Order: sequence, then structure tokens, then C-alpha cells
Amino acid sequence: MIRCTGVGSLPGTSVREAVRIVTGEFPDLVHLPELPARGPGADMVGRAAALLVDVAQEFAVDTTPTGWRLVDTPGVAMRRAHAHWREDLDTFEEACHDATSVVKVQLAGPITLGASIALRRGERVASDEGALRDLVEAHREAVARHLADLRRRLPNAQLVLQVDEPSLDAALRGALRTQSGWRRIPPLEEPQVRAWHTALAAAITAAGVTPWLHSCAPHWPIDLAHAAGYRGLSGDMSLLRDADEDALAAAIEAGIDLVAGVIPTDDVALARPVRSEAATVEPIRRRFARIGFDDRVLARSVVITPTCGLGGCSLAAARTAMARVREAAHVLDDQLEGVEE
Repeated sequence: MIRCTGVGSLPGTSVREAVRIVTGEFPDLVHLPELPARGPGADMVGRAAALLVDVAQEFAVDTTPTGWRLVDTPGVAMRRAHAHWREDLDTFEEACHDATSVVKVQLAGPITLGASIALRRGERVASDEGALRDLVEAHREAVARHLADLRRRLPNAQLVLQVDEPSLDAALRGALRTQSGWRRIPPLEEPQVRAWHTALAAAITAAGVTPWLHSCAPHWPIDLAHAAGYRGLSGDMSLLRDADEDALAAAIEAGIDLVAGVIPTDDVALARPVRSEAATVEPIRRRFARIGFDDRVLARSVVITPTCGLGGCSLAAARTAMARVREAAHVLDDQLEGVEE
């Protein structure tokens, strides 16, 4: 059976309603919905920062006109972020406490945090090697604590942690701009970033949780995810290049799941009528055939998702996207009927 789930964010401000929707749409691979419309502290960076400051007080942050910045003591936004976490996890636990299926949660990765949070003097954390290293270590400890809490709340679930790294590609290519916008931060060294992610993936695995890496950037981090030990790689399928095929084949052969984003995430695209999702899943089958894998490998490797989070959609469009994700998975399942995994 082809699996399907969401990437993370949804529109709206009611976590109880969001959890109800997600558990109904994706009962076999539920994900914890994130609701950025609630404001600062409910966004991807603010949520991760709230866990980080519990580990290391020097990573207290607050909002400024230009975004998140390190401060001496946590501000109102962090208090709100902690309150959101309590509400989200309590509601999620109530809905999924007895779950024995796969349950996914998401958290911003260390490179994205380093690219999104400014030092006290105003430049990005990613521009300071020592500060970034400290953030990476604190992030890994925060992840371990977070997973321990999740395991206590969901004792029988098969947990997946999706590490969201949308800024990873830009950081490695030297495409991150300084706060002034006039210069670029030098590229991070790939071996060092790979080592940091290897340690993170190992910590997640040691907690009995399956690590996935997600990026909505133009270049999929296939080699890095494979080398670091991630067991799933998530992104927009339309951004995969022919040049990625050798790396993708090696990753899939090693048992990494391809979490294939195939359903659009904007209202205009989702408003267009679709006759059948057969055309939606055809690029997946074509890609697997091109890299030399049969349908049995596809059946056990592919997870269908939207191309990214749905937080920027209207609720009606988000519901359409989730329904299309389920339908695409069913269509692909029907095409593979009779295939033995």
C-alpha cells in the first residue's frame, strides 16, 4: 500500500481542528500539524527555538523588525511558542495516544536555524563558525529531549522525525545573504555540515525514531542525506534533475524512502480541475524506471505528499490538497496492484 502524509503546516489557528483533519485524512501516517497563522512562535523557526532555549539559555531569541535575534532573556514570542507546544502536544497525545501506526513530527534543522536567527550584533548565526557549532550541539540535545517527551506521550507509535532544512542548499552554495543584503555569507563546508547531520540522524535513530530530511530548495540534498544516515528524503518531485539520478538510485538502493511531493500548495493551482491523478504520479513511475528499479521497489519506497507545507493556503485549498494526496496514493496503489513488496 502506497503511504501518504502531509509535510507539516496547515492554515488556521485551532490545533484541535487541525489534528482532527489530519488524523482523518492520513490515519496511517499522521503528522503533527503546525499552524504558523497563530503568529511569531508558531512558525517553524520559533517552534524550534523554543526547544533550543530549554537546553541552552544563550539561545534565547525574540522577534525584531528583521526577524528572530538572540537576546539576553526570552521574550513574549518564546512564551507563546512554549504555550503552543504544550497545547499542540497535549491535543496530539489525546488523539494519537494509542496509535501503533507511523506518526510524524517536524522540526527545523540546525542549518536553517543558523540561517534564520541573528546574533546580538545583527549578523546571522551561520556567519559565525563558533556560534553555529554551539547551536548545532544545542539543537541535537533539544531534539533528544523532544523525542523522549514524544515517546512518553505516544508509547506505541512508530515515530518519524522530519528535519526541515529549507536553507541547507543556500548555505552550502554560499547563497545566504548578510543581514544588510549587500554581501553573501561564505559557503559552509559540506564535510562539516554532513558530520553535523550524521550526528543528528544518529541521535534520532538512537531514540528509536526514524529520521527524515526535508528540503523545498531547488537542489535536493540526496548525497548528504544518504551519507548522514537519514531514512527518508522529502522534497518537490518537480525539482529533481536528471543529474540527480545516480545519487537517488544509490539512496533508494540503501533503503531510503522517497517522500515525493507531487501535489501543489497554492490556491490558484489547487483550484484547477484535475481529471485524474494518474498524470500526477506518472513522473514517479518514469523516474524509477529510468534509474533501473522495478515496481516492487517503488511500492516500498514511495510516500506521497504535497510539495511543501500548506500553511499559506486557504483551508478549502488545503483540504483539496490533502484529498488529492490521498487520491494520488490510491491511483499509484491501483497501478501497482499485484506487485509483491
